[in-house]
Amino acid sequence: MILVLAAALAAASSPPEVQLHHKKGLATVQVVPPAGEHVAPDFPAQLELSLGDEVRTVATSGEQVQGLVVGLPRSRPVEVEGLMSLGLCTDDGSLCRPVQVALSGEITGKRGAITLGASEPEVVDPWATTGLGTDEALERAAADGRPILLDFGARWCPPCNLLLAEVIEAPEHADALERFHVVRVDADLAASWPLKHRYRVAGYPTVVAIDAHGGELARLEGYPGVWATLEWMDQVAAGPMPVEVRWLQFQNGSLGAEARGRLALDLVQAGEEDQARQVLARADDGVERRLASVRLDGGPQDVRWLAEHAPERVAEWGYDALDALSEDEGLRDEVMAALAPEVARSDEPLLAADVLDLGAELGGDPLLSAAAAALVRTTLTGEPAADRGRWSTLAWHLERAGAVDAAAVVVEDAAAVYPDEATWPYSLARLHLRQGDAGAAEAPARRALELAEGDVVLRASGLLAEVLYALDRTDEALAVLDRTLATTSRPGDRLEVRTHRYLERLEELRTELSAAPLEGTP
Repeated sequence: MILVLAAALAAASSPPEVQLHHKKGLATVQVVPPAGEHVAPDFPAQLELSLGDEVRTVATSGEQVQGLVVGLPRSRPVEVEGLMSLGLCTDDGSLCRPVQVALSGEITGKRGAITLGASEPEVVDPWATTGLGTDEALERAAADGRPILLDFGARWCPPCNLLLAEVIEAPEHADALERFHVVRVDADLAASWPLKHRYRVAGYPTVVAIDAHGGELARLEGYPGVWATLEWMDQVAAGPMPVEVRWLQFQNGSLGAEARGRLALDLVQAGEEDQARQVLARADDGVERRLASVRLDGGPQDVRWLAEHAPERVAEWGYDALDALSEDEGLRDEVMAALAPEVARSDEPLLAADVLDLGAELGGDPLLSAAAAALVRTTLTGEPAADRGRWSTLAWHLERAGAVDAAAVVVEDAAAVYPDEATWPYSLARLHLRQGDAGAAEAPARRALELAEGDVVLRASGLLAEVLYALDRTDEALAVLDRTLATTSRPGDRLEVRTHRYLERLEELRTELSAAPLEGTP
């Protein structure tokens, strides 16, 4: 079953072919699916065609789209541009997916047939520019009173890319973003060190809302999805006081009990755990209080409560609950049963994939990973900037499902779209190394180090050293580590940033490899 599903997933990246058979001023639509798939008869279908100066839009079903007839202008040639949306299913019924294909072609004669080739998607690098700078944002905030969102993210981080594509740069949410000044911080670069230190940013993505004086208003760690992010932005736009002010209000007794849960969560996310525990002891019960509590201790009572009252927010608490769920089989079964309805939510397939991945993490069932991969596949849009956050996630689920070759294809395709980026060769080398194929990992590992910048240099150096060591080339591995450790600019000891962790890992790896037997030693 897994092999069948893996083959279906591997084939599911191909678009259908759309043909127009035309004569006497009319054109008949013919959809030719990829091998092993067919048009889903009950799935909604829509065809939008621009025919010269005329536009045709038809909403129908998969059953009716084959043989659909549209009128043509009299003049020739006719430039054809368009968009077709429909559903495709594998012939064995294991997977169905929505498809959207951009079309282009030209009708030159009075009768005949043309194939509308899928137009190449525009390749946009969402990390090429970061927009507004921090100093400029602070000046603007002082002038108009709007808060600032500091968006800490990284190219290689799937949820960071989803946040960018689905919220920060999504045209449909431009009005929501107009309430803020947005500063994007590339957390891999040394320029980010002072900001990451000041706001104690440990993971990505992290969005920190601040006022014109730099005071922290609230923060969002991770990416809980479009609507949860927009809801958080609404709360920020409503005007919360800075965390430091609310902490003082709590100490003097003027902060209401209903606001203490939110303060506790903000304090936990800011790394102020002792203060958070004091606030929790006097907070009203609610989702924020429970989220803060599970972050601190991950106790079974909090996990059970969140599964019952906030299953749709599993992305915010599920992985913090792993220890409690791993230790208590009864709790695990209870929580997974409570989360099961989320898997069926058609409007949040990525949330459903998170639930399945959580189940796979706990039980190791490859079928759950295969199902998660299928759900992620349905969200692909064909636009690289929108899909790059999904590619790594899809490859991960496919690998865990046992479809390693299909996972490698996803990453290789991404590398072809973004050939000058270290993310994809790094991911491919990691995949091969996890599978025990160090020989296949060497070339992409070298390519990743060649392309890497900032903190990624440290991660890529460690990866290449691991690959070389696995190939019994310890001296070369040590040379890679020595070169990187000697040439890397280091943040000061007073700066609490992830770069220290990466450097420590390289130094630990060098110590481990130095103690290993040299090549040729029996």
